[in-house]
Parts: sequence; structure tokens; C-alpha cells
Amino acid sequence: MIKRFKSEKHLSNSFVTYLRSNKDDEVYAGVPCLSRCIDLLIVRRDQESIIAVELKLSNWRRALRQAEDHLLATNFSYVCMPKRVVSSACKEEFEKKGVGLWLFDRGKEMTLTEAIPAKESKAIWTVARGWLMASVAKRMSPRNEKTSNQTAAASC
Repeated sequence: MIKRFKSEKHLSNSFVTYLRSNKDDEVYAGVPCLSRCIDLLIVRRDQESIIAVELKLSNWRRALRQAEDHLLATNFSYVCMPKRVVSSACKEEFEKKGVGLWLFDRGKEMTLTEAIPAKESKAIWTVARGWLMASVAKRMSPRNEKTSNQTAAASC
């Protein structure tokens, strides 16, 4: 049986718990990027790979538009939604844009399925990447260490 999420915040909190089980990644919630906000940002410890995640309960088209914009500053961009059947129209649009789709199930054991793999961004704008990394660096500073490890509060 699939357990439903009550809100995007509920999805976010469950997904962050799942992601933080991998100690090789840093996970940040609500990271400013250009005039938008990345719901979750995954920074690989070597900081050579940065993954943006846009969380949505439904409305994959809106999520896809948002996730596509994140490719200006990140290596990969994904939309994460509760587990569902993926339509051929959805699959076609995601593949065309190079954005990946993760399906998350918080059942007895949390599982993440990569329904559509993301393509590495060929459009990284170095200025946007610099601004993004400056936002991450602020969160990693000693005075912000406590808040950088919290999942709930977004700064955007």
C-alpha cells in the first residue's frame, strides 16, 4: 500500500530523511538560485556534482519548468514526486528537457526509483553557479552550522 503525503513539506521532510542516510552527500533545503528557490540541493562531498531537486505532489509540468531553470547552476536537476505511473507524455517532456524524475515511496521501507535519468547540464552559467555556491557556503559557515542541518525552514 502506498502511503500518501499530506503536503509538499511532508514529502520534503520524508525525502530529506531518506537522503541524509547517505553520509557522502550534503543536503540543503530552500536554496536561493537566481530569482527562484531550489527545494532541495544535494552537494556531493567533493563538490564536483550538484543536484537540484524540485518537489511536487502533482503538476509535473510546473515542476519540470522549475527544474529546467535549475540547470543553469547545477550539474543535474530532478523532480521528485510520490510514486505514480508515468505517462508517455510526461516521460517524453522530461527526456527532451534533460531533467530526471525520481519517484519516492515512504512505505514500510522508503524507496526511491529513478523513473527518468537526468542528463548532465550543458548550460551551466558560471555566474549562477558562483551565486549558488556562495549561498551554500553561507550555510556551511560555523555560525550557520545548526541551521544548515535543519530540514524544515527554507530561506527563500
